[in-house]
Amino acid sequence: MSGKMTWTESTIGYKKGYDYELWKDEGNTSMDLLENGTFRCQWDNINNALFRAGKKYYFIEKPVADKEDIVVNYGVDYRPEGNSYLCVYGWLKNPLVEYYIVDSWGTWRPPGAEPKGQICVDGGTYDVYVTIRENQPSIEGDTTFTQYWSVRTEKKTEGTISVYKHFEEWTKFGLELGNLYEVALTVEGYQSKGYAEVYKNELIVTKKIPEKKYVAMTFDDGPNTVTTQQMLDVLEEFGVPGTFFLIGQYINDDTREVMKRQLKLGCELENHSFTHTAFTELTVEQMQEQVAKTNELIREVTGRTPMFFRPPFISVNDQVFESVDMPFIMGHMCTDWDENNRSFDRAGLILKQVKDGSIILLHDTYGNSLSVRALQLILGALKEEGYEFVTLSELFRIKGIDPRSKGNHCWSIVE
Repeated sequence: MSGKMTWTESTIGYKKGYDYELWKDEGNTSMDLLENGTFRCQWDNINNALFRAGKKYYFIEKPVADKEDIVVNYGVDYRPEGNSYLCVYGWLKNPLVEYYIVDSWGTWRPPGAEPKGQICVDGGTYDVYVTIRENQPSIEGDTTFTQYWSVRTEKKTEGTISVYKHFEEWTKFGLELGNLYEVALTVEGYQSKGYAEVYKNELIVTKKIPEKKYVAMTFDDGPNTVTTQQMLDVLEEFGVPGTFFLIGQYINDDTREVMKRQLKLGCELENHSFTHTAFTELTVEQMQEQVAKTNELIREVTGRTPMFFRPPFISVNDQVFESVDMPFIMGHMCTDWDENNRSFDRAGLILKQVKDGSIILLHDTYGNSLSVRALQLILGALKEEGYEFVTLSELFRIKGIDPRSKGNHCWSIVE
């Protein structure tokens, strides 16, 4: 997605590091997506409408207790007529909480409840509120959930909102915080009309320095009943989960049993196309068919749609990236499809490349016994070096990285 794009109905999208959303229950709305998290919106004759741009942690379970700082630097030309809020908005999970950090509003100051007290953040004073929503729409369907509010005592439409400082202050009132699911600069309208142009929306996340070293072991070109099983034997021996990128045409009654064993051992099953044809040689329709057929075959066994895609031969171009709406995974390789490359050499090539956050790529192609032995050598050496082994989605969660955060990118390391 590039340049401006206009939405008029409820839609969710992603553009250059930002999750965008327009949500409404009725009425007239328009949202122009611009660059770097900015947007224009207008609404009238609505009951309730939200316009937001920020980050949703689909791949990351991010406990608030980690205390990584999230700051939103914003500037908005905000012109509400009636009831409206300008805020940082989002959701927490476990427990389910909808939260608002409100810096400006229209004719009515939310939320119409008694404050629990006041806090001072970013040079401003905020009233803190807790409200309950019963059987209302949420990220988990219609249910009852809690709302936490920080509402500025004086309106402001440009400045800084230090999200985690509000979280820390809320805990002093005994408010329970779980995992962060979403943080987004938001304009909300309720039974009103208005216009807003978000001309600045910088979402800044400060990462923690990792205390441990992590790698993800990944495997291509299965499933089969011989080499895949041998790879699983080694993974089971070492107590290591793997992430297997499967070729759809190899999924049959026999290999479905292998896939069930993979799941039992805590492995993840991802998409490696249907026929292992270079996608740069296919049409858009052919690429999308290859991905969709393989996703469906994997979903039938796992109950889960694959998150990641590894293009055959790592053959990509702009059309391939634009045609497949999944994060692309590469990895550190050792030419282990070459029969002249000994097990020891394969392991050595991997160990020379590996570092914290590495994605390691081996092939469980039928008959590839040399890589089975190489896997034993790699796992033994990395265990001695203090590495911990995780699945691919776990690696992104641990690192606090959204795998969609780089456009036209094949991930080989997560850091």
